Amino acid sequence: SYRLLPSLSIAAGAVFRLSKVMLERNQAAINPFTNAFLDVAHVKLNSDLLDNSGWGWNAALMFKPVDNLTFGFSFRSKVRIDYDLTAKFTQRTSGNAAFDAAVAASLPSGNNPATTSIEFPASANVGAAVTLLDKALTVSAQADWTQWTSFKTLDVVFTNLPALGIHRVNDWKNVWAYRGGIEYKVTKTVAVRAGYYYDKTGQPLIDAGPILSDS
Repeated sequence: SYRLLPSLSIAAGAVFRLSKVMLERNQAAINPFTNAFLDVAHVKLNSDLLDNSGWGWNAALMFKPVDNLTFGFSFRSKVRIDYDLTAKFTQRTSGNAAFDAAVAASLPSGNNPATTSIEFPASANVGAAVTLLDKALTVSAQADWTQWTSFKTLDVVFTNLPALGIHRVNDWKNVWAYRGGIEYKVTKTVAVRAGYYYDKTGQPLIDAGPILSDS
């Protein structure tokens, strides 16, 4: 960080992110003996935390034109991480021996290598705070923007089994969140605070699910 002027400061930094992914889904098939659509297997994909990382950056600015008024702005870049996964298929039996045998013969055994990539979204924040009543009262407001369009798809490629690859369309949208707060210092050691925020999700209704922490 650096103070350019008494009223203006800037800051910048690097972001190193370690990340782990665990994805699970059921695999379905039609039982030809009953024409029923059944879950015949469970697929679990895992990555190693220490082998999956990415770099990004952030920057910020703080401007204080007068003693009781402060403006701030910050930006954090998106971070792309490429994951090496292992996929394990576990059969779910139907009770029909012939059908279960056919499913067992078609399922890959052991740990199967796979890859995926995720771009964690960029974000920007802008806010202001004003102090009143001899700095006993502080009122603040902030707006946060998140670039969820970086998460348009989730693609998983099975290295040795390309036919089992997953292409999941997310179609997420960029969104804004709005926050406001107030603090009143009753004494030097006691303060009363209240706040409100309105936070929209980037997930469309047709894609609601626990893919990321936004859910």
